[in-house]
This record gives sequence, C-alpha cells and structure tokens, in this order.
Amino acid sequence: MSDDLTAITEVTRDLAYRQLDAQLQSSTSYDAKTIGVIAFDVAGVAGVLAAKDVFGKLWWVVILGLLIASVAGLIALWSSQFDVGPDPGSFYENTKTDSLAQANIALVTELTGSLQANDRALRWKATAFLVALLVTIVTAAIAAVSLQAKP
Repeated sequence: MSDDLTAITEVTRDLAYRQLDAQLQSSTSYDAKTIGVIAFDVAGVAGVLAAKDVFGKLWWVVILGLLIASVAGLIALWSSQFDVGPDPGSFYENTKTDSLAQANIALVTELTGSLQANDRALRWKATAFLVALLVTIVTAAIAAVSLQAKP
C-alpha cells in the first residue's frame, strides 16, 4: 500500500509540474503576441500621424483607438509575478522528516495553490490581450472606412 501511495503521489506531483509549465508557456505566448499587437499599434500611430490628411476628419479616432489598444496590451504585459511553487529551502526544512509520499502530498498541495493563483493571472492576461486585439481590429476597420469615405 505504501508503494502504491508513493507512486500515486509521484504521478500527481508530476502532473502538477506539467500544468505549471503549461501555464508559464501560455503566459510567454501571450506576451509574445501582445508585443506584436503593440508594435502594430505603434507603427499605425506613426503612419496615421505621418499621413493624417489621408484619413480625413476621423484621423484622431484612429489614433485614439490605437493608443487604447496599446494601453490594453501594456496591461496584459504588466502582470503579477507567477507563482512557481514553494521555496525549496523552506520546503525541505518543513518536510525533511516526512516520508516520500507525505512530502509529495505537501508539494502537490503547495503547487495546487500556485496553479490556482496563476490561473487567475492568466485569465487577466488573456482578457487584456483580447481587448487589445479587438480594439486594434475595430480601429483598423474605422481607418479603412475613413480612407474610403475621404472626399
């Protein structure tokens, strides 16, 4: 029974590690995409300012939209530090007299809290990224309409 419990806790621990790694990779992916959206927005602002007469009376709406999208992108990048689990030194001190199964259970408990905290941070990051992307797309549509509507 003890070997079974140890095996189960090791599998559970490894699953928590994989989920934590997936969260960190997802965060990095959102950051890379967000930087692309911000770069597009900044280039768009420069382009509109350089040729604002081409956009007619709506040029300032395009600039405002791109700036709002950039701010949403910056909010997505400015997230709290992700929780990567317990401090190794403290965890060792707290579990050095425990069995392997007990230490794994303690680690899984700590990692579960980390996963939940990171999930909230990822939802915030994903929402801010999607707002930035949506505002950029709507602003691009407004820019296209203003180019077509220019007399």
